[in-house]
Amino acid sequence: MLWNLDRQLEETTGLGNSLGALAKVLSPGLIQEALDANEKSDQRIRKLPLRVVVWLVVGMSLYRDLNIQNVLRRLVDGLGLAVGWGRAEVPHTTSIAHARDRLGWETVRELFRRFAAMLRDRFSAADRWKDLLVYVIDGTSFRTADTKANEAEFGRPGGRTAGAFPQFRGVLLMGAWSHLVFGGLFGHWRMGELTLATHLLDQVPTGALLLVDRLYYSFAWLAELAGGERFFVVRTKTGKTALKVRKRRAAVPGEWTGVLPAPASLGKKALGLPAQIEVRIIKLRRKGFRDIELVTNLPAVDRYTAAEIATLYLDRWEIEVGIRELKCVLGENTKPTFRSHKPDRVKQETYGLLLAYNCVRALMAEAAEQKDLQPRRLSFTDCLAQIRVFMPIMAHVGADLVPELYAGMLDALAACELPPRRKGRTCRREVRVKMSKYKKKRAKAA
Repeated sequence: MLWNLDRQLEETTGLGNSLGALAKVLSPGLIQEALDANEKSDQRIRKLPLRVVVWLVVGMSLYRDLNIQNVLRRLVDGLGLAVGWGRAEVPHTTSIAHARDRLGWETVRELFRRFAAMLRDRFSAADRWKDLLVYVIDGTSFRTADTKANEAEFGRPGGRTAGAFPQFRGVLLMGAWSHLVFGGLFGHWRMGELTLATHLLDQVPTGALLLVDRLYYSFAWLAELAGGERFFVVRTKTGKTALKVRKRRAAVPGEWTGVLPAPASLGKKALGLPAQIEVRIIKLRRKGFRDIELVTNLPAVDRYTAAEIATLYLDRWEIEVGIRELKCVLGENTKPTFRSHKPDRVKQETYGLLLAYNCVRALMAEAAEQKDLQPRRLSFTDCLAQIRVFMPIMAHVGADLVPELYAGMLDALAACELPPRRKGRTCRREVRVKMSKYKKKRAKAA
């Protein structure tokens, strides 16, 4: 089997050989390591042991259409978790909330980081281009329940009309073709995306290549990225205040060598930054689209040609597809995205969402690997449906049938191949909003 499990731990946790589909990926050993790292342990026998609460936090994102007690029932059936209560004795929601508080959100964050590191090593081939690992960074926002505690912690969009829900901002680091989330950082709604991305750079491995959009065309950010021996391909901005690139000479038609000089506007912030960054400027031309300029610090024109880099940059859009899967498919298009009413539980649920998404994506990556496909060639929606079918089946069969069922599940996932993508498609940035004649609902004053 692919996933090596700690047999001794399986015996003590009650999972044994009746592991569900997702528990074959997110092993009991990894969960215990995260609990130990945060000094979390059960001081007595409880109806909701911490290992069960971990799976509950993950399951809250897998079953967005169920209330939390039914999520717990579904996980006990689907993962074969050993608990001290029957189906008619599911713990009350208050007990579940207290169990989540006992676990804490930092423990779930630690589990996500350990899981992401394991997946990065396991599926590095899926995100490799030539001799480089290719990642994408982008930001998004998440809605929370409309409570005063959430609004005070995360903020709310302002403007002429206030947002309907409190929101917080997040920046994700994603594999370009595996769609696995390898890093995530979240902050107040008013915190800038570029500021969050700067703090996320320590989660980008040395020697990796980042594809980023023009929001990240900032000297300080690019200099810090290049200073860490990492590579980037970024789209340039236009306008009077945009960072100016100085072209030196044309290397080949459509490509120039040049430098990005540190802008005078940085002032004291430029201390510790280089005076300039050596770059290559590439003109990206596509029929039916306007020309754009790309800037990269990739060396060796003969090893990384302009045409290859231009084609590679088109896959920056993969993170937009991944975010849609994370928020709309796995999140069931719900408003708000998270059900928790308190900030610490929202943070816990955020990392639970990333864990659930990576569990599904890891199974898809293994299935694609066996069929010699890129993981992005499989339908996330169809694969999620197949996993939900196999979970309870694998939990209730004998140990001798688990390997056969697991292999059958991977075959079923590999069969969810998408049709070839059509090239040259365009999609204008437009929305069609249904207007309502009703007044906006406001929170009542305390």
